[in-house]
Amino acid sequence: EIDGVSVGAGLAGGLVAGGVGGYLMGKSKVDAVEAKYEKYWPRKIMILFGPAGAGKGTQGERIIKELGIPQLSTGDMLREAVSQGTEVGKKAKAVMESGGLVGDDILIAMIAERVQNEDCKHGFILDGMPRTLVQAKAVDELLAKTGECVSLVMAFDVPYE
Repeated sequence: EIDGVSVGAGLAGGLVAGGVGGYLMGKSKVDAVEAKYEKYWPRKIMILFGPAGAGKGTQGERIIKELGIPQLSTGDMLREAVSQGTEVGKKAKAVMESGGLVGDDILIAMIAERVQNEDCKHGFILDGMPRTLVQAKAVDELLAKTGECVSLVMAFDVPYE
């Protein structure tokens, strides 16, 4: 005689085992794809240049949606570092409170700290940095420490009308 409870328990056990096996196989495939991505496709590091109102923000949002990488605005990063009380934030706050401009050394340290976050794992967009040749060289030196470089610069040139 067939015991319905035993059959049901066996069926449920098989489904659970199959589900776990399927999950683990899928996870290993995802891990393999991720490892390949990290090896052959380095972080996408982009810079957006252009005057206010040229469309950097609009295009940045589209890139964020397409690539899933964050847009790093130095102004926003400064405000966040100050509000969080990080070491860089404390230095920036002291300079700003004295009426000075935040120096390149503080900005570069802030970027170096920020790009280590998990959301920058596959890349990031710099917005508002670099603004000078000194800053551009500093960004290049920062990235060179990890064997990286800027992969794309988008310059927004709009007519003044």
